Amino acid sequence: MLRRLHDRAVRRGARRGEIDRRRGLAPRTRLAQTFLGPGERRVMQDRWRRIESLFHELAPLDREEQRRRLDSLDDPDDLIEEVRALLASDAAARDEPLTGELVATFSAAAADGAALIGEQIGPYRMLGLLGEGGMGAVYRAVQERPVRREVAIKMLHAGMRSRQILARFEHERQALAVMNHPGIAKVFDAGVTADGRPYFVMELVRGEPITRYCDTHTLPIRHRIELVAQVCEAIQHAHQKGVIHRDIKPSNVLVTTAGSHPRPVVIDFGIAKSINESLRQATLMTADGQIIGTPEYMSPEQLDSSSGDVDTRSDVYSLGVLLYETLTGVTPFTDIRRHTPDLERTLRAIRTTEPPRPSRRVATIEERETIARNRRTSVRYLVHELRTDLDWIVAKAMDRIRDRRYDSPAALAEDLRRYLRREPVQAGPPSTVYRVRKFVSRHRTGVAAAAALTVVLLGGLAAASWQAVRATRAEHAALIAAREESQARHRADAALAAAQDARDEARATADFLAGVLRAPRPDVARGRDLTVREVLDAAADTLVSSFEGRPAVRGALHRVIGESYWALGFFDEAERELRHALDDLSGVSDPEVRAEALVALSAFGLSRLDSGEPREAIPLLERAHSQLQALLGPDREQTLTAAHNLAWGLSRVNRAAEAESILARTADISARVRGAHHPATIRTQTARAIVIAQQGRYKEADDVAARAVAAASAALDADDPVWIDVRRVSGWIAQLNDDLDRAEDAYMLAIDASERIKGPSHPDTLVLMNQTAWFMRSRQRYDEAAELAQTAYDRLMEALGPENQRTADALNTLAVIEGERGRKDRAQALHEECLRVRRRLFGERSVEAAESLNNLANLYWTSDPSKAADLYREVVSIRSERLGEDHPSTIGARHNLALTYSASGQHSAAIDEFRRVLGVRTRVLGSAHTDTVNTRAGLAAALNAAGRWTESVALFDGFLEGWLGDHTDRSPVARLSMYVFGQALLGVGRPADAAAWFERVLSASQNDDAAGADFVAGVTLELASAYASMGEHDRAWALLTRIADRLPGLGAESQAITDLRRGALGSLAKEHADSPAGMALLTLLETVEP
Repeated sequence: MLRRLHDRAVRRGARRGEIDRRRGLAPRTRLAQTFLGPGERRVMQDRWRRIESLFHELAPLDREEQRRRLDSLDDPDDLIEEVRALLASDAAARDEPLTGELVATFSAAAADGAALIGEQIGPYRMLGLLGEGGMGAVYRAVQERPVRREVAIKMLHAGMRSRQILARFEHERQALAVMNHPGIAKVFDAGVTADGRPYFVMELVRGEPITRYCDTHTLPIRHRIELVAQVCEAIQHAHQKGVIHRDIKPSNVLVTTAGSHPRPVVIDFGIAKSINESLRQATLMTADGQIIGTPEYMSPEQLDSSSGDVDTRSDVYSLGVLLYETLTGVTPFTDIRRHTPDLERTLRAIRTTEPPRPSRRVATIEERETIARNRRTSVRYLVHELRTDLDWIVAKAMDRIRDRRYDSPAALAEDLRRYLRREPVQAGPPSTVYRVRKFVSRHRTGVAAAAALTVVLLGGLAAASWQAVRATRAEHAALIAAREESQARHRADAALAAAQDARDEARATADFLAGVLRAPRPDVARGRDLTVREVLDAAADTLVSSFEGRPAVRGALHRVIGESYWALGFFDEAERELRHALDDLSGVSDPEVRAEALVALSAFGLSRLDSGEPREAIPLLERAHSQLQALLGPDREQTLTAAHNLAWGLSRVNRAAEAESILARTADISARVRGAHHPATIRTQTARAIVIAQQGRYKEADDVAARAVAAASAALDADDPVWIDVRRVSGWIAQLNDDLDRAEDAYMLAIDASERIKGPSHPDTLVLMNQTAWFMRSRQRYDEAAELAQTAYDRLMEALGPENQRTADALNTLAVIEGERGRKDRAQALHEECLRVRRRLFGERSVEAAESLNNLANLYWTSDPSKAADLYREVVSIRSERLGEDHPSTIGARHNLALTYSASGQHSAAIDEFRRVLGVRTRVLGSAHTDTVNTRAGLAAALNAAGRWTESVALFDGFLEGWLGDHTDRSPVARLSMYVFGQALLGVGRPADAAAWFERVLSASQNDDAAGADFVAGVTLELASAYASMGEHDRAWALLTRIADRLPGLGAESQAITDLRRGALGSLAKEHADSPAGMALLTLLETVEP
């Protein structure tokens, strides 16, 4: 609007001196602008576009805010001064209005929107202004008949009556009217106001621009891609209706959350063009040369003012820019626009310059850390995910030569969905290697194996290659023997026979693999992609009748297929194939075959472990490792794998110290033999971090895990299963170290990747889901935790059955969460079932059984403290025996035992036990760890109960305020600590200080069901006591009346009320003895021990 007013004033010379004075421009400068050439005029138009934007943005603000915002801009000084002058003129005009055409026009336009608010236009009542542009405005309105609904009304500004403007407005209405797609705003009605202004009524889209929505909700890359694909489908619909949008950009694509899923909706077809429309009917520029559209999102042919040849592929280009910005957070030519204020040079650069690849842009941009965080990932992972496929898709969509672009938005959407399905994208190179890699990546699974199909291929090809090498060597030996003396001729015959046998084995192996990969039959595939499971089933079925008389080859292939089944989580099938492998290989005396048999034995041991048979599994793993070491030495691949498997098995049966020793040696050898960044080395380092954490050395474990994360980030593919495990373990160890935000990020990345790569029902995914549920529980997000735990347990029951360690672990998690949600009866039944399963699997005095006993005791400690204490003592006994006195799990049981002593009134025993636990936790975990502070709060509560106020105050005075600076007040440990500290302060006669802490506890407990109504009532009672002790009886009584119905049940919470507090509360109760609250308070005080 300001630009139009300015140009009109210049052309007509109207009130030139007044305008120059108000804008701070010298008359010579103003006159010179009248004679600008075409290029200079475009520069000036671009400049005024920026000035206009800043003016409208800053005009509603107060002067101090305007000054602050202007000072923060990095625009040229003269442009900022121009805006400053306009703002000053605007402010002055409010006190001393101008006269004449300029002010009349300006005032009419400025008041246009406000005048309509509250007006009735046909069946529509105008409610407010949604947005405004140079041509018109969009209003929120309510339709009152024949149906009541909120709508959006687009209307021309008053005075906008030129033929061109009316044509553009009508064109937009017609364009929207012919379309019917959920991704395009619908038109409901059209009309003309009483004063002759046309309008049309459309769907009210409540949403955010797509890029802002993605960042606000921190959507990962795959979710962003899905949204852009939906936008492509909406634009495809417009094209099918004969409409080219020509202004696709984030502000014209709103994401609404109405309904079950976010839905992008395309709006503003104000400069749309009919596919069959002539250039004269729909120009790309206004009569005075102003570009219609937003240059950053426009195709090169749109930016060429001499070209009218714009087709649907221009929208494809803009969709490519939208995709680029959605992925990277910036537009492709942001730097050019920032550093080149000359519009003509900017347009020329966009027309002629290839934009930087998205992956390269993210890697170099200053805001890369924030951009990655908004996508729930790291910079390295984001760059890796963008590299190749997404780089190619964006490049094809934004190709300067439109014949090389996707021929339609639908083609772009389909390529994006190919990426999401991990299929080869059309934008990628059609090489065989690329397409094979994409097939493998769609089916990657496994913990020990990198991918099931890859294992089958590489294992089989390795077997075939091994046989071929043997054939060549044997043939060479036979030729040498043939030249020897006649008495050695029989050796040559034997060697030639061996060569023929080896060649036959190689050919048979190759034929077997070819048969497997050619099929299962077409009647099985039926035109769809075969799953790895189906390929493995076909291979297993064929293998039974193959390689008659060749047990070594058949056994090796049985082992490969068995490991692949195990990696997929099909443990029964894995055991079947590994048993076949052991049967075939055990009778062959060849040293290489013997090594193959031991590798199969190690794999069989892992399978038995995962089948819930640890007592059988560990001897198998030990035998395989020791014999491979004796046969091949410690540095061979087979020995390293067996060592890792053994250590993993030992860690599962609570022999963590032995496991750590093995893993430390294995990691050193693996780094030397394979390399520090080899996936197997990273996997071993990750396992080492786990066993260190199992022994309670959390900080050391975090350091080891951090090294594994760094190595994986540098070397592994983002979808490598080893990467998933590294993330999972790093999240678990971050949780142990009380770094909950880092832990949640790691868990979310891991579970998203595991569901995508391994599948939602794979046991590894379900174990990760169960672990994430436990983490959510620790953050008091009980509904999320319960949903995850129930899903994990149900799917593990279906996949592995009830008598399985993983299923039992999920059952334990579900039971704990149900107990903390207040469902005690169900929790008890679940815990008892879990205890039964664990005792059968691991033994009566196993660590797993002790965990279930501990959780049962947790249910009893308030209702039956004596029974709970008996259970806790049994847990302490088992854990001390199996894990050691200072192990965190043993100390945790002692903490629980101390709580039980407190609940049963054994204050001296509770204080002694809490002091012992606090000393160990401070030494092992540090004084600021949440578990340590929790024990400190327990000790303070026990001291309060014993009336030892001064000792209690000393625990938190000078400590708690500093600790809370790094932790949220809303955590259970923080609330408990503030509460018991307030009690102690009240006990030593500092009621004002106590009241401040109680008020802080209540503030932290608002709108938090996890706090518990009884706890909140107990704190409220303490605060009322503090007020009463301070003589503020009215405030105290107001609080007491709020909790009158809960007072009778708070005796246990108030046993430590001192004589001073009893006197203060007693006086208050007697004063109001005839009220319900007074009677309840008198009854409560009678229960308090003297």
